[in-house]
Order: sequence, then C-alpha cells, then structure tokens
Amino acid sequence: MPQELARHALARVVEHLPGRARFDDAALVEDVRVLDGADLERGERFSGPGRGCDNSANTGGALLSSAGTTNPDTLVLTSSGELATVLSIFLQGDVSLATPVLFGDGVRCVGGNLKRLYAANAVGGVISAPQPGDPSITTQSTSLGDPIAPGSGAVRYYQTYYRDPDLAFCPAPPGDSWNVSSGVSITW
Repeated sequence: MPQELARHALARVVEHLPGRARFDDAALVEDVRVLDGADLERGERFSGPGRGCDNSANTGGALLSSAGTTNPDTLVLTSSGELATVLSIFLQGDVSLATPVLFGDGVRCVGGNLKRLYAANAVGGVISAPQPGDPSITTQSTSLGDPIAPGSGAVRYYQTYYRDPDLAFCPAPPGDSWNVSSGVSITW
C-alpha cells in the first residue's frame, strides 16, 4: 500500500470487556478500550475518530456500536451514518488486521475467518442486527461454521459494509460502489 495513503486514522476498533458491551453508554466507558487501526487516507475522505470513511451522503462516515450482553447473547450491532436506504452487510472476523486494508471506499480492519452474518436495508441511514426474528449473533456465527460460546472468552471483530453507488464520490484513485463502518471487538 503506498506510503502517501498513511496519514489519517480512518478505522478504530473498540474492544468491549466480557459481559459488558455498549459503546455509547457513558457508564460503561471504563469497560471500553480503543485500538487504533493504521493511519490511512483515501484522497480527502478521512472522517472523524471512531468512524468509517465519509460517504457520498457526507454523513461523516458510518459508526458501528453495540448494545446488550454477551452472556446470555442479547447483543445487537447498530451501524449509523450510512446512506438512507442502502443494503448493509454485517461482517464478522476472528482477526483484527494489524494493517487495515482499503475496502471499497473505506478501510477494513476485520480479517481472518470472515463471515457475513446479516444483510438488510438501512432505514434513515441506520441498521441494526440481529433484527427481531433473526438468530442471535452467536447462533448465526455457529450456523455459518464459526461456533462462539457465550462466556468462552473468544474474541470476534465486526464491521458493516454498505452500498454507496456514487462512483465519482471518491477522488483518485476512483472509488468503488461500497463503503465500510468503524469496527467493534467483542469478547464473548
């Protein structure tokens, strides 16, 4: 990857401690550890700390957060700051990439054994998974061949990628038709 791309933090991974998973709750701030990804820049599209790359709707980039518990698994992932009604895919991996990679118009920090957990359309730029009636994250992961037992201490990393069909939005080199959120790390 060209060195001139290495300037601004685009991706951050938030690690939650076992049994406590909520990024946006001030009462749990002591249970959250932020891990910076590589400093990368894709043209002039870097965004604020803790968010994915900006998108063609100029939302400041998508932010992935989580709420619920890991044991029992009531965890819900929420990606906000996406385009209004785009298709979104929740991605799980078992590795946090030491050097994040360009992925569409964004940066992917999740690697290793990748699983596409859920796919659904955003409403007002926000999407959550699992949705009512969907299997829990651990159940879905197990059905896809990556078993996770709540309380096991296993770590998985999550990001959401979503359609961003404006190919002209990303400056040279030309962009792709998707973007990616920030990431979260969950210790089960």
